[in-house]
Amino acid sequence: MNAPLRLAATVCVSAAVAAVVSVLLSRGAAPTTLPDQELTARIDRLESRIQDLEVARTSNPVAPVQAEPPPAREVVAANTPDPSVANMAHRLELLESEVMKLDVLVGRLMDAGAGTGLQATAAVPADQAEASRWILNSDMDVALLLRAHEALRGVQDAYSPAMVAALLQIATTNADGQVRADVWRFFDGRSKLPALVAPLVRALQTDSDARAREEAADTLGSYLDDPIVEPALRHAAESDSSDRVREKAQRTLKARRSFSTVGSAGR
Repeated sequence: MNAPLRLAATVCVSAAVAAVVSVLLSRGAAPTTLPDQELTARIDRLESRIQDLEVARTSNPVAPVQAEPPPAREVVAANTPDPSVANMAHRLELLESEVMKLDVLVGRLMDAGAGTGLQATAAVPADQAEASRWILNSDMDVALLLRAHEALRGVQDAYSPAMVAALLQIATTNADGQVRADVWRFFDGRSKLPALVAPLVRALQTDSDARAREEAADTLGSYLDDPIVEPALRHAAESDSSDRVREKAQRTLKARRSFSTVGSAGR
């Protein structure tokens, strides 16, 4: 091959190689715009926020209020040829709009429930002194009072005679069997109160709600050293109309737990 032809072939091969390399590099290079990780994280946070707001809305017993939708916001598509980014941006706009609407609705529901006891279940006493004041306040909402009672469950020698009397009044007169059961359940803690024995035995024998009888049977396990407790539990284990109460009484008798271990089960 003469020199001119050889030169021409070399130029052609070089051009072809350069073109191939250019194509390979362009394919391997990262796209100019990828789905933004921060955008994805923001979407995840908004979805979590929506779930929280939905729970707050559905758990609030006030009749739903029609929320005014927020002003429409223009959906700005991402300036990129990648459709996944545009889709995420659009989804983010929709989620933000939903959060705004739910915030308005939940806020109105909470405002409507103020002063009606709807906030009671969310409150907890700040310390032992406040819990004691709640229990001794005859005007206190029952839900708040039970929160205070539960807060004192892990505190040794937490109850004064007046507090015990206030709680026994609820346990023996409240119309809601679950409330009565909760009073007995929260007494199963670190405060040993012999004054509870007779009311607990009476509840085990006479309460019409099996839930209250079951909790009374469990809490009586802390007082097996009292001579009236074991016979009452044996009678319940053999004769109670509820399978659950019979089983609970049997387990309480078998456990024979000492008072130092009360509350460790975390029931």
